[in-house]
Amino acid sequence: MQILMLLVLFAIFAAYSLQFHAFAADEYTYMNNARAFASGELDKASDLGRFPMFSFVLSIAYKILGDTEATGRALNVFIGFCTALAVLLMVYWNQKNKEVALIAASLTATNPALLFLASRTFSEPLFILLLVLCTWVLLLALKNEKWFIPLGVLLVSLILTRFVGLYFIVIAMAFFAFKQQILQTIQRKWLYAGILAGGLFAFLLVSQIPNASNNFAIFIQDQISGNLALASGNTVGLGLPDKIPSYLLVTPFLLGAPLLVLAWFALKDHKKLFQTFKTTFSADLFLLSAISVVLITIIMELHGFIAPRLLRYAAVVIPFLAILFAMVVTKFTGIDTEKFAKKVMYAMIMLNLIVGFVVVGYFGSYEKHVAFREAALYAKDNCNSFQSNIDYALLYYTGQKNSDESKPECFVLNNYDGLTDKPPSQSGYSSVYQYGKVTVYKR
Repeated sequence: MQILMLLVLFAIFAAYSLQFHAFAADEYTYMNNARAFASGELDKASDLGRFPMFSFVLSIAYKILGDTEATGRALNVFIGFCTALAVLLMVYWNQKNKEVALIAASLTATNPALLFLASRTFSEPLFILLLVLCTWVLLLALKNEKWFIPLGVLLVSLILTRFVGLYFIVIAMAFFAFKQQILQTIQRKWLYAGILAGGLFAFLLVSQIPNASNNFAIFIQDQISGNLALASGNTVGLGLPDKIPSYLLVTPFLLGAPLLVLAWFALKDHKKLFQTFKTTFSADLFLLSAISVVLITIIMELHGFIAPRLLRYAAVVIPFLAILFAMVVTKFTGIDTEKFAKKVMYAMIMLNLIVGFVVVGYFGSYEKHVAFREAALYAKDNCNSFQSNIDYALLYYTGQKNSDESKPECFVLNNYDGLTDKPPSQSGYSSVYQYGKVTVYKR
């Protein structure tokens, strides 16, 4: 019944979110790369420096569902469901408590930030799912070291989705250090079998991308150089207004409305709340979730000194916050006098869901992103050649990159975010179409 409830929720969410057709710059990059992977025309990719896992999965979805705007969003809605389902099953496997599992899964499934990401064609939903699976398999490896083999494959998949997946290695090391099992772990032969399995998987993945396997070294070089540029903040064109001042400041609020329940507990009986945290900390799942939240937040905060701090990068800790909350709140409300608190908690989860749908609707019709699409569609029907500062959007809709001509037929120029681009002066171009601050000029 819990799985069915999650399935119904995401079915309703899919019907709602798939009606929107507005895309940010990063989304067009993933869509163009996926199309290039599917066709083998790597010259039609927007940015081969992006790690390829999500684009590769999206290219498979294109082959199955068709190359449409809705495919990427449908894929991420499905991945969002899988993430909530993975949290449900992992928590129940570890705690043997349906209530804890349901609360953790519900908090994950209804979180506004995760709902937003599931409504877009970004790599974060896949990254979050793989991170949750890595956590679960790591716990399984404590009981049977043969699980290090699938862990190796999952970890490589995580890193190939976003390079910051490397921090899971730090998380695992800290977890084994807390359990005083580092020496025991590095002596396990299955650990090295997992490393070999991960390396083989990476090679096989790239070999499945047409033309990439012919220039494997160049492809990997592009991946490394592109992600070093991203890590150093040497990038432009971030498509969403989701910059935050600090990961450390934002993280406690990522739970959304249910955070008020914890605040209520703290005001009512902070000693009992502290004792609940202390007693729950002994559970492996609680310990690993806590370590994940702390280390990811700190690592990303340090990374934020050289690159933009973005809310969608912080969202990866949400499933772990949900698990921590579920394990604490069920212990704290275990007595009859706290039954009202549970009702408040479920009301806050419902409020999260409402906020999530509002956020998806707002950004699904965000003027700048709608303008990108409408101007690109106009150029597709009316321009044989063009130059544009949103060339990634034009590439997706027209199949063409910026023209090398000194005088292309059209200029398609975005003037959001303080830009003031215009065609060359005295060049004979006049405005023929405008949507918001995106204008098409034709010769």
